[in-house]
Amino acid sequence: MRGSWIIAACVVAATLGVCQPAQAFDYEVRPGDTLFNIARRFGVTVGAIRSSNDLRGDLIRAGSTIVIPVSSPDPHDERSISGPRHEVVRGDNLHRLSRRYGVSVERIITANRLSSSLLRPGTWLVIPGVEMIAASRLGTQVPRAELEVLARIVKGETIPGTPFHGQVAVAAVVLNRVLSRRFPNTITDVAQQPMQFSCYNRNNRSRLYDGPVRDGAWRAARAALQGQDPVSGATHYYNPYLVQPSWSNRFELVRRIGEKRTTTHDFYRRPRPAGASGASELLAGEPMEPGSSSRAASSGIVDALSGSTAGGARRLRSGRSRP
Repeated sequence: MRGSWIIAACVVAATLGVCQPAQAFDYEVRPGDTLFNIARRFGVTVGAIRSSNDLRGDLIRAGSTIVIPVSSPDPHDERSISGPRHEVVRGDNLHRLSRRYGVSVERIITANRLSSSLLRPGTWLVIPGVEMIAASRLGTQVPRAELEVLARIVKGETIPGTPFHGQVAVAAVVLNRVLSRRFPNTITDVAQQPMQFSCYNRNNRSRLYDGPVRDGAWRAARAALQGQDPVSGATHYYNPYLVQPSWSNRFELVRRIGEKRTTTHDFYRRPRPAGASGASELLAGEPMEPGSSSRAASSGIVDALSGSTAGGARRLRSGRSRP
């Protein structure tokens, strides 16, 4: 299964006499991939990939699945070839990478011996000492820092007592947006988009997003990363007892999860084109319109600047919010 972890044998460090787990994950080869750029992307050697897949040459076919071996990096050695590789794309900067990977700008500069903060698209950077988490839902790995971002969104958008599959569904909405061409392509950028998730809005962040993350939110985030999607590709949601977004009339209701006023969400996606089937069609054209959360609303603080309810949502019995 794409992105699934494979539990391998322990790698025994003779000098230390300790046993460390070696891990691997499946990767679906994409058009244009080569063993060289795949190895650079995931911080392994071409030889290690060949060995893990019994390859005799460098030929790989788009659509096939290969095993990417992953060894534990040394977070203390900035000069070693440890940590994932990141290919710089247009719009990247050191602050953005620092935020996504949970590593200081200074460590990235030191590890890559950068003399300038300017990054050139197409170049590769080592991100030192970063733990990567398998994300089969996305068909790749994500930094642990993004697992935390996802768990914080779940924590901030739901309250204790929300059904577990409802918490998973909130995390799945974030990942479904990552998969959509209409939204940013990282968990961090989706979660922190202005006016989308109420818990991350400036007026709510310290109370709902920051602070300790409950265990259930961590488990829900991991479950979504591992592929669970109880809402079949939904990219929007709201609490029907508290708000009524104007966009809901144009979207397809996928599922309602919850029974109580404060723990219920309706989940929506764009209507399928005639004859379309499968997740790729569901995630190929959602507009950048707000999904809606309920926790801020249930606390009585939904207003014109309250994140997911912007863009046409209204609080029931409280008038229409500012568009």
